Amino acid sequence: MSVGSGFRLTPGSRIRARTGRIGNGVRIGARTRLICEDLRLDDGVTIGDDVEIVAGSLVLGRGARIGTDVRITAVDGFSLGRFSVLGARSRLTGRRMVIGEFLWAVGDLSIGGGGALGPGATLQIGDRCTLVDRVFINLADAVVLGNDVALSYGVTVLTHGAWQPVLDGYDAAFGPVTIGDNAVVYTQTTILPGVTIGAGATIGSVSLVNRDIPRRTFAAGVPARVIRTARQYPRRLTAASRNDVVLGILRDYLATLDYKGYRVVTNDLRRRGTAVVQVPGEVAIR
Repeated sequence: MSVGSGFRLTPGSRIRARTGRIGNGVRIGARTRLICEDLRLDDGVTIGDDVEIVAGSLVLGRGARIGTDVRITAVDGFSLGRFSVLGARSRLTGRRMVIGEFLWAVGDLSIGGGGALGPGATLQIGDRCTLVDRVFINLADAVVLGNDVALSYGVTVLTHGAWQPVLDGYDAAFGPVTIGDNAVVYTQTTILPGVTIGAGATIGSVSLVNRDIPRRTFAAGVPARVIRTARQYPRRLTAASRNDVVLGILRDYLATLDYKGYRVVTNDLRRRGTAVVQVPGEVAIR
């Protein structure tokens, strides 16, 4: 195994791998165990205290961060893309989990549940996704999240529903779940097995999604139904409207600069689209 400069392994932690490479500036916290066949930790990776990862292969991209008290079991392999963040107290179990770059998983993420070590228990998450606190993703079957997907607080994704005996006449449901690029699922929503949510769709809070949702629509309710179709959602913006949106974002951003130690010298966004900001210790910049 090759090890880069500045690698820090806190006493009490250990790594067991047949082959691997550890990049520059990698830091591993206290009481942490990494057990795998093949290990690759790219430059700047940080792993917190009390972490245990058991995986066929373990790949953490440049600048990836894993918080404290995290448990990951991935029989066939686990990879986390560059600059992705996996928050504290997360629990992940599956056959194979491949997560893209710039993930923001706040904490208390739960992936696995019943059937999570079965042959179809795979997870694929694209780039720039957000998983807010207490998201639960069941992995009895495959789950695919596209790029720029957001799952809000308390969202549940189920790939199986089988508790009571089918020989007594109870139903059993198994099926993969796919959520397309740029889709958003708001708080406390449950997605049932076999559902596909189209790219750009939005699911309102406290909904039950038991059927496919078309792309670029807004759906909500129990069960969820399409409330605004692709012709109505999202709304079409004129060039003037887009300009107003940008100015509003810049106006809100300028309002935060005082708290960051900057001073807004002049604010002429509305009339001329310009502002002058004083950087601490430097000349004003326009």
